[in-house]
Amino acid sequence: MRNVTLLAQVPRWLWAASVVIGCLGCNKGPELVPITGRVTYQGRPVKDFAVIFVSQEGGRPCMGQTDQDGKYELLYTENAKGTRPGKNKVYLRYNPTTVEASAAFQGGRRLADVDAIQNKYGDENTTPLVFDIKGSQVLDLDL
Repeated sequence: MRNVTLLAQVPRWLWAASVVIGCLGCNKGPELVPITGRVTYQGRPVKDFAVIFVSQEGGRPCMGQTDQDGKYELLYTENAKGTRPGKNKVYLRYNPTTVEASAAFQGGRRLADVDAIQNKYGDENTTPLVFDIKGSQVLDLDL
């Protein structure tokens, strides 16, 4: 009587099919909740800021960039929109989108609003902004 392992008794095509089926969804990624909104400071739109959401349950941060009207949409990756549900800390970093604005910022020519926003909301550890994300929503930030 031959000593045959269990794996050798399974046809190769069946073994390969089970591996493929088992891996379906392996790269699905985390559950994401779409978030859009508008950032204002003292009633005025905040442009050229990165709005960064950090899930308190772990995982990578999600980011949106404010436009001229202060509007943003969160991106988890280039092809995936949103953030993870649950508690998220939110902080903002000045992120100029033009060469002129970037050069002015690097040269120390900053708008008072930029410094005020970054001083209060620019650090993940000290930001007072924490939201419990439950579903898709428009989340306006009135700073």
